[in-house]
Amino acid sequence: MITRVFFTSIIFIFLVSCNYNQNVNKIPKKSGSTLKVTTGGVEAKIDWTVKIFPAIDIKDKKCVRLVKGEFDNKTEYDLSPVEQAKKYQDHGFKNLHIVDLDGALTGQTTNLDIINNIISKFNLKVEVGGG
Repeated sequence: MITRVFFTSIIFIFLVSCNYNQNVNKIPKKSGSTLKVTTGGVEAKIDWTVKIFPAIDIKDKKCVRLVKGEFDNKTEYDLSPVEQAKKYQDHGFKNLHIVDLDGALTGQTTNLDIINNIISKFNLKVEVGGG
């Protein structure tokens, strides 16, 4: 996945920087489109799919949003992290990014119980950071 995204980014940058006039009108305008490019005898097919990962930041067992990345300056939300994950799934999201902010501070995953609860209850592809 990371390699593909990286490779796609390199191809896109190459198209824009080296062959801008020839290729700018070929760039797909919607998600799910593909772009077939031949440059210097090398053919590449770029999958133009965008995946959105809504995020849940957890601090002190609550959903929060840090203001300018400052741990002491945060907005706390009424929904629990589990309730927020359900809301995302109900809205049709398939992916979820969870940040354990307590874990980011301590270096150990602190909110693993909440994360496991979300993973077991919902059919979401979850990526976790922060601990």
